[in-house]
Amino acid sequence: MKISYISDLHLDFHVPFTKNQIKFANRTIEFVRNLVESDKGNKDVLVIAGDISHLNKQSYLCIEEFSKHYKKVLIIYGNHDYYLISKNQSNKYKNNSANRVEELTEMLRSLSSVHVFTKDSPTFIYKDVKFGGLTMWYPLKTCEQQQFFQEFSNDSKLIKGFNIEEAHEEDMETYGYLLQDDVDIMISHVPVINIDSHSKYDGTSCYFTPVKDIDVSHWIFGHSHEQKIYRKPYGNFYMNCLGYPEEELELTIKSFYL
Repeated sequence: MKISYISDLHLDFHVPFTKNQIKFANRTIEFVRNLVESDKGNKDVLVIAGDISHLNKQSYLCIEEFSKHYKKVLIIYGNHDYYLISKNQSNKYKNNSANRVEELTEMLRSLSSVHVFTKDSPTFIYKDVKFGGLTMWYPLKTCEQQQFFQEFSNDSKLIKGFNIEEAHEEDMETYGYLLQDDVDIMISHVPVINIDSHSKYDGTSCYFTPVKDIDVSHWIFGHSHEQKIYRKPYGNFYMNCLGYPEEELELTIKSFYL
């Protein structure tokens, strides 16, 4: 089976919002089609490991287009999928980021080939391959983590009405169940191992969720904008973040085979 993967699309940076809705939709779809064309060969499963767009309508257009080309599209949400970036958004979703995520999840129910991983549905089986998915929210336990979150991270300003500390604890509990459930491929937004780009932040606060007893052969994550495979004795870890335009990362879908 071919597993294609991508994360951190940040679509509204690559295709900025315009009041001309037809033009906005067409440009978004064209961007997605160019990504699809970069993925040569058969198109079995596409994994999207979070941070799609700040706008639900654009996220839906993106995933709907992907679903026309891949047999299955598997999605985990990232921190930016929770952002409320304007007063209008804050009012619409009643200052609660979870309402925005719930709206997008409900919109995606109409796409039969799409599976969104949630705390109520953290696994998905396709062709005898078991996938597990969690955002893997980062811990906010130490003073250093709390200080970075409050003073430097945009998450503290743009994620509203959502308790990240509680979400982290829920993710850790669910991850424990997934380990016992013999998951073949794990998907998260936040990295669970130390990676190269952590050094540029002079720390891992808000960019790393450490876990014990990793017993998954393949793990896909994003969040820190890298395009790299980390091969460890206990498994392979895949990153393919598109990032922001100024980072000039490769705009392609990558893949591996089981």
